Amino acid sequence: MPTCLITGAARGIGREFVRQYAADDWTVIGTIRNPADAAALRALGCRTELVDLGDPVAIGELGRRLDGIAIDVLVCNAGLYEGRDKRLEDMDVDAILAGFAVNVVAPVLLAKRLMHNVKRSEQKKLVAISSLMATRKANNRPGHLVYRSSKAALNHAWNALALEEPEIIPILLRPGRVSTRMTNFEGELSCEQSVSGMRQVIARAGRDAAGQYYDYTGATTE
Repeated sequence: MPTCLITGAARGIGREFVRQYAADDWTVIGTIRNPADAAALRALGCRTELVDLGDPVAIGELGRRLDGIAIDVLVCNAGLYEGRDKRLEDMDVDAILAGFAVNVVAPVLLAKRLMHNVKRSEQKKLVAISSLMATRKANNRPGHLVYRSSKAALNHAWNALALEEPEIIPILLRPGRVSTRMTNFEGELSCEQSVSGMRQVIARAGRDAAGQYYDYTGATTE
């Protein structure tokens, strides 16, 4: 039975990843920040791990708890979004650092700490959820500064992993505009549609996909 680890599993895209993988009889591990979210995920068949992804020490402790578990698909889904129209002049240093801590540093530390878990699995896939807003092409309106720049940094980190770690398959995924709290529930896609598409991309991904950036339909993007 394959195993996946989903970060940010409490709601939205993360919770839908949990639901779909569990329904297909995968062993599913989901990270959460709030203990109150555990019961609902356990009802879906998910093992929950309480971790603050903004805390490097907590990520190290998570790695110790998962030591020896082969992880076929690690999905770095958790993200921090400062708000759609928040400008630089309205942001303080703590907000900027928090965005980069969760969106860039946490996925890189998870990759470092759980690399041996991924390498000992059959599928060896390391997935990061990115955004169209990370591309220069879509950077055509003010705002989203920290989210845009941190996701762009994440993209480059995953490209570097693909070059450095030939044994694994690191890929980037764009979920599309999904109806979640982040989009104020105005997205044209449901979580089910987006995650179903992304799971198909993940399932098809071979070594030639390492370092590539796909949207939920499987189309490559830049």
